[in-house]
Amino acid sequence: MIQSTTGLIHTLAALVALLAGAVIFFRPKGTTLHRVIAYIYSVAMLTVVTSAFLLHRVTGSFNVLYGFAVIATPPLLIGLWSAVFRHPPKVWRARHYCWMSWSYIGPGATKLMPLPASYDARGREISHTWSDDVPAGTGTPGATRQWDDASRLSALANRYSTLTYTYDDAGQVLSEGQTIAGAGGIFVANYQRYPDGAVAILTGANGYRARHDYSARG
Repeated sequence: MIQSTTGLIHTLAALVALLAGAVIFFRPKGTTLHRVIAYIYSVAMLTVVTSAFLLHRVTGSFNVLYGFAVIATPPLLIGLWSAVFRHPPKVWRARHYCWMSWSYIGPGATKLMPLPASYDARGREISHTWSDDVPAGTGTPGATRQWDDASRLSALANRYSTLTYTYDDAGQVLSEGQTIAGAGGIFVANYQRYPDGAVAILTGANGYRARHDYSARG
């Protein structure tokens, strides 16, 4: 039974955080709605951990609420800091996602959490893996990336498929290839473009050609 105003605030904030966190997990990320709900979740969580400490005055002893507060506070603050300050520049989104997941579901978030990515000397991501990518190959497959001298993605691969790209002098995609494990061979799509860069003809792997015509409004 709730016996104090602090306990009531703690309980209500916990319910709001629980519901807002669930919505965030199942909604698209990066949208205005995502940010609004994220602010609600963050305020609710900060209220939860603060009231957990304040409840000491009521209970007169340390309890499980303190353990929750100690575990949840650092991930919450790190996750907020990563999103607000966009830091570290190359991986702030992944760090924000990981730490906010930890603040919500604790150790269970490891199944959703990408492990640190690796980068080349120019700061371009060249690989990342996921914590459930087990040796037997039943988890989320890791991915590798290759880049050309102009820092354009030239290959993206995991254990199931490899995508390759070539570009014209204007930096537009000239061809896109896909190699699927066990399928044999590579399937290539080639692009021909109008002077303004719009796709004119798309030639598929089977030789099928699709012509694109545009109105005056594009």
